Amino acid sequence: MSHIVREVDRPGSKPVHFWIGGNRLKRFEEWRWVSDGQRIEFFDFYKLQPNQDTSLCIVLWHPFKYDWADEPCTSSYGYICKI
Repeated sequence: MSHIVREVDRPGSKPVHFWIGGNRLKRFEEWRWVSDGQRIEFFDFYKLQPNQDTSLCIVLWHPFKYDWADEPCTSSYGYICKI
């Protein structure tokens, strides 16, 4: 993930957040990848995250140095896709 952070966090660049395709849209269910429905096995949440029952999607969060955070799925951010 560090190569992605280097690309998006260049000096002078605007701070941005990115969806990475993880969610738990069925409340209290396991976190899963949107692309294939697979259960997420690795987590990189920032300390004290996830922290909200209403925030069901995973974002790379700029203030947390791009560690993961949970956010409402209706928030408008860029996205990073699995290739």
